[in-house]
Amino acid sequence: GSNTGTGARALFAGGLTPSLQDIIDYITISTLGDTQDFGDINAGKQSMAACASRTRALNIGGYTTSFENEIEFVTFASLGNITDFGNLLSSKNRTASCSDQVRGITGGGNPNTNVIEYITIAQTGNGVDFGDLTVARQSSGSFSSSTRGIFAGGYIEPTYSDTIDYITISSTGDATDFGNLSSIRMYMGSSSNSTRGIFGGGLGASRTNTIEFITIASTGNGTDFGDLTSARTDLAGASSSTRAVFVS
Repeated sequence: GSNTGTGARALFAGGLTPSLQDIIDYITISTLGDTQDFGDINAGKQSMAACASRTRALNIGGYTTSFENEIEFVTFASLGNITDFGNLLSSKNRTASCSDQVRGITGGGNPNTNVIEYITIAQTGNGVDFGDLTVARQSSGSFSSSTRGIFAGGYIEPTYSDTIDYITISSTGDATDFGNLSSIRMYMGSSSNSTRGIFGGGLGASRTNTIEFITIASTGNGTDFGDLTSARTDLAGASSSTRAVFVS
């Protein structure tokens, strides 16, 4: 999707159902309906991160029979299989990603790391060091406005986290504390427009149906938004400027 209002398609790639999948599905966010086939990733894979500009979607890291370092891309406007983009600095899954129209950012991951790296979406190439999260973690929720990237929750050995960090996407440097979620959790779905970021579901003390939001341009704690239709975990999220979608 897009946080500037021009996005129409959301893509969902890979997964475990119960075998590893290589399928890319898409929906049109402004309508209702089932997913349609977009193409395939290069192999069955799970626990990837993703981010996008208005034209390209990136698939980042993941797990096959081991941790992966691939970055791959597709073009939203056309259907087809994924294409190689470059590599992360290290192999990992369950990293969290966000983007503006120029840069894609990925932070944290499994094995637990605090590393943030970036790529330029319009080009191809490998990840470049950006800075560090406030603490090493994996399985966080993430989203962005056109200026800020947000990383929230996740798993910090040996427990879950409620910490929210932020970065300025156009610069480099370490993450700064933003506030806290209403509870500790990981495996959330997350989406945003240019003003508001939404977290839905996840796993804390138990599976949850809670949706909460933050205002990206400020700092502060998560605020209750409402509930998902059911308590669930391992969600994917996508959004246009007006609608957020959660898939599990």
